[in-house]
Amino acid sequence: MDYIACGMPDLSFHGNSPWYPDYDHYSRQLGIMLCGAYAAADRDLYDDSFYFAFNFHQDMQEFHLPKAREGEEWVLFLSTAEGYCMVFGEQKVVIEAAKAENFSLEGRSIKIFVTRKVLKT
Repeated sequence: MDYIACGMPDLSFHGNSPWYPDYDHYSRQLGIMLCGAYAAADRDLYDDSFYFAFNFHQDMQEFHLPKAREGEEWVLFLSTAEGYCMVFGEQKVVIEAAKAENFSLEGRSIKIFVTRKVLKT
């Protein structure tokens, strides 16, 4: 439920496509989004949103990210299949923006995306 009228609910569930969870008994993939606007100090200062993609299949699955809020983009934070983890404040890993809205997820793996403000150049 979108009880603060920000355009998305505080917690939402997704299947391969955004906003359409697959609750069938044979479904083995799930996306969960936590909207950062609900952890806001005020209308202009709010927390990051998170998207968790789980693939319990043994085969690769395609997922599609929901659109990020205006002025934000999704950034890959963690991938268990690729051994990738973004470290804040350190230069160990290059931050990779999810420019496309779809991505592949290896079998039996997890990806976590976080929103970041788009830097204006």
